[in-house]
Amino acid sequence: MARPSSSPVVNTGRRHALTLLSGLLLVLAAAILVVVACLPASGPISRALAGSSAASPVRAVASTSRQLYCPPAIGLSDSGSYGDSSFAASAGDLASARTLLTFGSVYDGQVAGLSASAAADTLSLPSGKKAGVTRSQASSSIVSTQQLSASAGDGLAGVSASWASTGDVQGIAATSCAASVSRAGFLLPSTQVGRSARLLVANDSDKSTVIALRLWGASSAGQIHPAANSQISVAAHSSQTINLSALTGHQNAAFVEARSTAVAVHMLVETTAASGLTSKGVDFAPTITAVRSGTLTGLSKGSSARLLLFSSSDARVEGHWLSSDGQEDAEHLASGVRVNAGRVTSVDLGSVPESVGALHLDADRPVYAQIVQTTAGSDGQEDYSLIAPTVGQKVSALAVPKGLDADVLLANSGSSTLTVRLRTVFAQGSVGGGRTVSLQPQSSVTLALSDIAGNAGTGSVAGITATLTSGSAADLSAAASLSSSTLSSASVAQGTVVPFSSLMPASSRVSAVRSPLAAVGSAQ
Repeated sequence: MARPSSSPVVNTGRRHALTLLSGLLLVLAAAILVVVACLPASGPISRALAGSSAASPVRAVASTSRQLYCPPAIGLSDSGSYGDSSFAASAGDLASARTLLTFGSVYDGQVAGLSASAAADTLSLPSGKKAGVTRSQASSSIVSTQQLSASAGDGLAGVSASWASTGDVQGIAATSCAASVSRAGFLLPSTQVGRSARLLVANDSDKSTVIALRLWGASSAGQIHPAANSQISVAAHSSQTINLSALTGHQNAAFVEARSTAVAVHMLVETTAASGLTSKGVDFAPTITAVRSGTLTGLSKGSSARLLLFSSSDARVEGHWLSSDGQEDAEHLASGVRVNAGRVTSVDLGSVPESVGALHLDADRPVYAQIVQTTAGSDGQEDYSLIAPTVGQKVSALAVPKGLDADVLLANSGSSTLTVRLRTVFAQGSVGGGRTVSLQPQSSVTLALSDIAGNAGTGSVAGITATLTSGSAADLSAAASLSSSTLSSASVAQGTVVPFSSLMPASSRVSAVRSPLAAVGSAQ
């Protein structure tokens, strides 16, 4: 049965009502304009309306709370036992350590598991001391702090590390505890047979989210579309491990973009490599961002270096070494290298020259960059470190896990001299020793921990602080190479590099728009 049409009488009535209402609104608006125009320019309503129409103020709001995720010890991608026990995978004598440092106005802090009901341990605070020091074995946990103020030198720094001289994960791996992000990029050294890359996602929020992955390889340009699902759900107060090697396929290198659709989460990638029964290294892949100019600090003489580059558009990249003697040409980079859009480019940099501690890059388009630095041990064993560009800070700190030593590497990519004050943080929270370093333009310097601690010794050193006393922070890059005496005694190759963490206020720019009607109301 056809729907009856609306009555023309009713439609005509509605049109007349709307016309009358529109006329009344126009008359009212005109009356308001006449009243405002008749008021003196200095009248309260006039002043309020004028103020409300001005450009909204933009302010920097600094956060006084921090949350970091510290991962567990790096381990085997598959811990199951199969076949002959002589050939079964083993973590060997795997050891781990974690150090957390608090500075300045931090007045509250705790370490807890991801579960909302997990018991929390109190974090050592700097009350009455220069710093608070908390040391333990590495474990999957969320570290939270509250500060009274947001000032330079206040904040939290943490590093987790694991190492083994036997088994299938020989070498050392370390990473800074990670802040939460909504989007992260990772460059993977290889996903060939024997290579493993696993994305660790920790969601400490009260809301579940979905991690959407996009992947690119080195074999051809264009996005990889895996047969497996590239969207993974992560429940609130939980973690997930995602096998990236299975998604990317057999690639000499790969780039992965991970995006959380609902809330910010903590993300890290752990990588391992083996050839048959021989370990070829372990390390964490850091989160990286695209840069047009960046310095990758943490290079060691004699190690072999391979540079990975990725860009969403065609780019040209040039680079040079930064050594204690100044700028030096880098093999295959001095004349520039072409990066094709949507394809990972690998550049063999050869052996790191003597006195070189960093590589500086310049590109005509934003690029993601990472160095794979490999050190050879005995009987074919190797270890590698993954080094990304670092962002300079006026005040920063590095936590040193118990049982490890550190070499500090500083680089100056600018045209003016930088002066940096280094000091050691001891296990009881005191700050002592120290050394002032003058960095010449376009140069780098490497200092042993004993050079900084001086007569105080290195046995109880739990961290290092770096304060820029002259020059531009944008030109400074600071990192440390961590090592284990246990591995050295066993002639096991080792290599891992951790950047210094910022102790500068983390701020966001916000603007507030004031309603004109609210302004009129407040002026009356």
